[in-house]
Amino acid sequence: SAGSNCVNPVFPGLQDVMDLKASTWTCPTDDARQYLKFCAGAVNYNVSLPEAKGANSSVKERVLHMEEAASTAYFYHLAGMNLEAWDYRNPAEHDQCIQSVWKMVCNTYLPQSPAYCKPGKTVHYQLPCGNVCRKYQAACAVECCDESVQCVLDQGVSFKAPYDDFKGYSKQDAPSSQYT
Repeated sequence: SAGSNCVNPVFPGLQDVMDLKASTWTCPTDDARQYLKFCAGAVNYNVSLPEAKGANSSVKERVLHMEEAASTAYFYHLAGMNLEAWDYRNPAEHDQCIQSVWKMVCNTYLPQSPAYCKPGKTVHYQLPCGNVCRKYQAACAVECCDESVQCVLDQGVSFKAPYDDFKGYSKQDAPSSQYT
């Protein structure tokens, strides 16, 4: 039998990580954090954003788009945990489990910019750090009946489809210049 809070996907935002990693990311031309609403209390670093595409791709619009994706993943994940998402609209006001789901989705969809980031330059996507994932696991008492709950995969272990291309979160802990 499955353990506590073993939902699919097991980690908040995991459903989009491979697409996020495959996207082209840039350093914003102005401070993107000023536009944060949902993720404002969860993001305390300079963020990277998906590459601007078309006329409607100001920094503000790209931040709002990524925040929408983060909040959607947050609400879906809470629903998977059998929690009424509407009751948790302000994650900072709730327990460590709710806050860790919130931080994990915000770290996933609004990754930290690398230390060398120059405005407008292309950069790689920075995964959330392993300790962000482990804090979620611990705070929400996530237990599954298989190895799918590992934040950092052991050698030879892989996630089950459709996440089998995902190799796990960083072995490095935050704060890190290479991971979010």
